[in-house]
Amino acid sequence: MVRMVLNINVTYKRIIISSLISAVTSLVILIPTLRKQKEYIVPDVSNMSVVDAEKTLKELGFIISLESETKPSDTVKEGLVVGTNPVNGVSRKKGTEITLIISSGQEGIILENYVGRNYYEVKGMLEANEIVVTVEKKEVEDKSITENTIIEQSPKEGVKVIKGGTVKLVIPDVITKYPN
Repeated sequence: MVRMVLNINVTYKRIIISSLISAVTSLVILIPTLRKQKEYIVPDVSNMSVVDAEKTLKELGFIISLESETKPSDTVKEGLVVGTNPVNGVSRKKGTEITLIISSGQEGIILENYVGRNYYEVKGMLEANEIVVTVEKKEVEDKSITENTIIEQSPKEGVKVIKGGTVKLVIPDVITKYPN
């Protein structure tokens, strides 16, 4: 009988140990699975207003960065969203910070006042920015103005000219008179 009692105790001990091992194994496997956050695909919010893009992203549980980036775009109107960082289409967890990239419009430059500057330097700089430069010569009364000095420009200073746009530079038409 003592042997039977010992066998029962050993059996109970095996059952208890086996149950404990199963419970610990289950916890090790289940806890990470239960705690794992669901991931969401970052949606494409391009061509949306900033307000609409923020609303769309917040509804999925993303956080919008207080800092935004700007980027020129030939296809997205200035002020609208061009894209995000991280980019659309990737999976991210709720609470991930998303940076909006805002269109600054078509790529180009803001014109400076070029009057009084050397025509060749300005022309080279504008053409390096893919701006078409036309030149016009104009007769002037003031003979102190040198031949390659810009005397007028169109458009005026402060205007944004996009790639492929045209700037007209006016230089003096210097007529050289030779002695007889």
